[in-house]
Amino acid sequence: MNDNADQLTVDLPQGEIRYRDEGSGEPIVFVHGFLVDGTLWREVTPRLAGSHRCIVPDLPLGSHRLPMRSDADLSPPGLAHLIDDFMAALGLEGVTLVANDTGGAIAQLVAINHPERLARLVLTPSDTYKDFFPPAFRYLQLVARIPGGIPVLMQTMRPRAMRRAPIAYGWLTKRRIGDDLLDRWVEPAMRDPAVRRDAVKMLRGVSNRSARRGSSPREDRRSPSRSRSQGTASASRCARSCAPPPAASPASPGSPGPASADRVRLPESRPRRGWPRRQSPRSAPPGAPAGRGRRTFGCPR
Repeated sequence: MNDNADQLTVDLPQGEIRYRDEGSGEPIVFVHGFLVDGTLWREVTPRLAGSHRCIVPDLPLGSHRLPMRSDADLSPPGLAHLIDDFMAALGLEGVTLVANDTGGAIAQLVAINHPERLARLVLTPSDTYKDFFPPAFRYLQLVARIPGGIPVLMQTMRPRAMRRAPIAYGWLTKRRIGDDLLDRWVEPAMRDPAVRRDAVKMLRGVSNRSARRGSSPREDRRSPSRSRSQGTASASRCARSCAPPPAASPASPGSPGPASADRVRLPESRPRRGWPRRQSPRSAPPGAPAGRGRRTFGCPR
């Protein structure tokens, strides 16, 4: 993919998306991660464009140059919906979805929630499950919740040396990235408040739980009624497990009973699951007053 290739645009409900479209054949859509754009795939698509149609959008992940509409849902499930809308707008079917980094977590949500247009999913090193974001980069989520935090953070990226720090791009690359490419990735968020707004919305929407279940954090919160019902059920289970066993009713004169103790094996007394075993009273030292010298555990009667 030529960095200077003409970019196309498509209008979606969330806003305009720029993308590159090269080659012909079965479609491959490439999804990049946070604070990069489609040039991430600049050395990959030229090798595939001879036999495949390579489509590389610039997604609203902090390095895009066309801000989204102010009411756009840019949480991970919302971005998955955006990618599905993008493929629908281009009329794509049988798509191979290739993703990296943050884009890998979003691509998994596309496969879960919008699988109709996908033929296969290819994940390079990506965020997933409890590593969304990875621990080294979770500070971004914290900074995004501080008013004015992201603008200050982006200003610290003005010195080019800071961009190569381990908690910036340093740990994400094996080989040195050119300064011109790093400039391209960080300048949109440094200069455009609307781009920073989109990045903040994305960071605040990240949730490990929503990534696993494919729902937005707002939809994933438990309702008070559900919490109360679960608490009542837990209390009922505790009451049943801690209640003393019912007394056995005496057999009626005409009812058949066990012929002998050899034919009926009474269940052995076992500690209730979840409660420590009671200590025997014999563990108390001789002559100790009642209630001292031993400890009993279990649910109080």
